[in-house]
Amino acid sequence: VGTDYTMAGHMQGKMIGEYVLANYDALDLNGDGTISYVMFKGQEGNLEADARTQYGVEDADAVRARRAEMNVPPSKKAQMIIVTSTPENYVEGKHFITRMAYASEVTVTDAAPADLTGMVTVVTHNANVYMPLAELVDFEKELERIAKERAKAVENLERIEKKLQNESFTSRAPEAVVNAEREKAEKCRALIAKLDESAAAMKA
Repeated sequence: VGTDYTMAGHMQGKMIGEYVLANYDALDLNGDGTISYVMFKGQEGNLEADARTQYGVEDADAVRARRAEMNVPPSKKAQMIIVTSTPENYVEGKHFITRMAYASEVTVTDAAPADLTGMVTVVTHNANVYMPLAELVDFEKELERIAKERAKAVENLERIEKKLQNESFTSRAPEAVVNAEREKAEKCRALIAKLDESAAAMKA
């Protein structure tokens, strides 16, 4: 009663996090290191209920999603720097964030690092999270993976372009089929560009 609704949301999220940490083994029923949950939203229009729903797991989930995009396994721990205008809302929940976001260490501050070179950035509703790329990815192995994926994409693109250059195919196949092949070619080009960008960023 009497708290800022955003702070109340974080406080209630912290309470859930503390309970999860204290009873993790009992809650992880199948022992796979993942706890599924259902979050019930409170009264419609109640700001504290909205904040509780929004902030309870938002920050940890955002980091987990970014790690998944980068194919980083849960066993790979990394430092996290949380930059927010309301650091007091995060300090008390650091242990919860550390566990749920697979962090080795969590630092909460109101100022971004002076040098963001080599940092992965995750943006949430109320904070920016920075993680050193070198702690998340084995550069050599990741470059090998990117090279293999790029070679496969180039091979697919060459196959599709050869088909599209075949006048017999483009003149006889239904328009929808030809357009589908053109879309596949564009997706291959986009993938190759993205892989090149990722490789260049890692080599910078």
